[in-house]
Amino acid sequence: MNAADLITKGWELTVSWRNEAKILKSPFNYSVKAILSDSRAWITKYDNPDGKLSDYYVGYEIGTIFGFVSNELFQSPDELKNHANQGMLWTYPDKVPPPGPGDIKIEDLNGDGVIRTGNTIYDLQDQKKLLAIHLLVTGPALCSTVIGKELT
Repeated sequence: MNAADLITKGWELTVSWRNEAKILKSPFNYSVKAILSDSRAWITKYDNPDGKLSDYYVGYEIGTIFGFVSNELFQSPDELKNHANQGMLWTYPDKVPPPGPGDIKIEDLNGDGVIRTGNTIYDLQDQKKLLAIHLLVTGPALCSTVIGKELT
């Protein structure tokens, strides 16, 4: 039984070349193929009435990664005092020292003065839209092999 419906959109470009050559009067067949493709998939139907981020939800793009935005480190105690409260990110406040100079400064994207983790998809409504570019290159690199001194 499928629990979700999804839509996948993408493209593929394949270029191939085949040829035959003679090596020591024997036929030698070879081919070269290059494939370039991209695809994305989104959930279009899923039962998640509470909108929990720990589960799939309508509109979720498969492979999405959630995280915080940070551009710098705290430089001084005054800078820390004037920044949004990110104390909710410290899971063990009695065992971990509070943030100080040199710790990561997390951006307050919605401007409410508090940095917190989201629990539902409704927490994401005011977030900025971001662009992500993914590149995957596979294949041998700088590979050289000696088969033998003579072909028989």
